[in-house]
Amino acid sequence: MDFQGRYWLNMGTSANIYVLNPATYKDVGDLKSVNLGEGEVTRNGLALTKEGTYVVTTKKMYRVDAGADDQPYVVWSVPYDTIGAVRSGQYELGSGTSPTILGEGKYVAITDNAEQMNVVVYRTEAGLPPEQRVVCKVPVFTFSGGGKGANSNSLIGSHNSIIVQNASDYLFDWNTLTLVTPSAPGMERIDIDSNGKGCTKVWVNTDVTSTLCPKLSTRTGLIYTQDRRYDAETDLYAVYWVALDFRTGKVVWEKLAGTFEKSGHPTFDNFWSGIGIGPNGAMYGGQYGGVTMIRDTR
Repeated sequence: MDFQGRYWLNMGTSANIYVLNPATYKDVGDLKSVNLGEGEVTRNGLALTKEGTYVVTTKKMYRVDAGADDQPYVVWSVPYDTIGAVRSGQYELGSGTSPTILGEGKYVAITDNAEQMNVVVYRTEAGLPPEQRVVCKVPVFTFSGGGKGANSNSLIGSHNSIIVQNASDYLFDWNTLTLVTPSAPGMERIDIDSNGKGCTKVWVNTDVTSTLCPKLSTRTGLIYTQDRRYDAETDLYAVYWVALDFRTGKVVWEKLAGTFEKSGHPTFDNFWSGIGIGPNGAMYGGQYGGVTMIRDTR
């Protein structure tokens, strides 16, 4: 829903974007739409601000606005690098992220589908020439063991800071319900430079391995997620709740959530589920075996 109370909808089988205004809608003829591109598909969510709606398809990044008559139209679009296939560790073609708004609306960011995945930041304002649209394109997870990078979770965005998580090579077999290949490790923080003319990589964590959608608390300054580790001696995966320092990327605390056998059902692993933090201060995570919860006992 946008700031005018209109509903924006996208389909997973096309690049059609629809706008429904409940104040004026009477029948299907009142549903306004625009097609972003033949052969393009939207596989992720939309990001809405007062100024516009941001959409990533399997080929391009878009800003789409709607007029007083609710008709959506393309304000700008920019193609991003793509290998043209579903990358290892993702289940969708193209970018695996919904757009993330940054800098109080001045920027929007995604991960692309290049051979080595990049975080790409765009200026949101209308009327810019194409060569001024992209603020930066930063390769991520280039360290040994990081793979080519993959991401099916949206980026964390806070002011001008971006947190990106690695899901490279993750493969879950839905027929046998087993974890075939765990994801490669990696979380990184990238900041948009204060002058808006580039980006700087602040830190790289090469240890934490997770597909659980991380969350940042600006109150505690911690990034919450889970860490999956394999112990060859016991042939077990151990899954830990972990908290990383937003400033440094180092793990501040960890707590065992549970274990599962390599050849068994990955009870405590997850399929890119999101963390929820309740009003009681408890943190919840969805796993293949159910829901887990952690909270202070003091």
